[in-house]
Amino acid sequence: DFEIAKKPRPPHLTEGQVIDHDVYVVVPLESDWEKFLQTRMGSHTRYNARTALKRVETDSEFRISIADKASIGEDLEALLRLWEARWASHNPRYAKYIAQNTRSMIPRCFEDGSIFVPVLWKGDDRIAVTLNFADRRKGRLIQFLAGRDPGVKRPPPGFALNLFTMRWAIENGFNAYDFGTGN
Repeated sequence: DFEIAKKPRPPHLTEGQVIDHDVYVVVPLESDWEKFLQTRMGSHTRYNARTALKRVETDSEFRISIADKASIGEDLEALLRLWEARWASHNPRYAKYIAQNTRSMIPRCFEDGSIFVPVLWKGDDRIAVTLNFADRRKGRLIQFLAGRDPGVKRPPPGFALNLFTMRWAIENGFNAYDFGTGN
């Protein structure tokens, strides 16, 4: 029995940026992928989603892997490298704090089976990685960190990997994909 209410506080904006961490984006998932595409996306976005996934799945230049015991260390370092390339210059001290805590926490979460880490590859390069907490009891997949190579435009790496992750979540019985904080 919990009471849920917003705690009054000053706006929580990331220093030097316009990211509002009091905004949470949660996508309700459907029981199957096609139903999700039909009910949660407009026709243009649905077309782009199918095109991006088809390119990743049929073009031999791209592939998606899921972190396993042998790859989790390298996958995590790739994620942090991509994430830091985008965010570290805005607040180096905070970025270092996030990276250190992630390196400390995630191996234990991986051993526990409570994370899902998909990796999008272009050739031999990791071009997008997302780190998601898997709350199986509540049926939620919660994105914690994401990194992508901004130099890759087609297919859009972040979009393609989020689509893959949402489809995986639906296929594995999750009912919500939580993008975490930030608008």
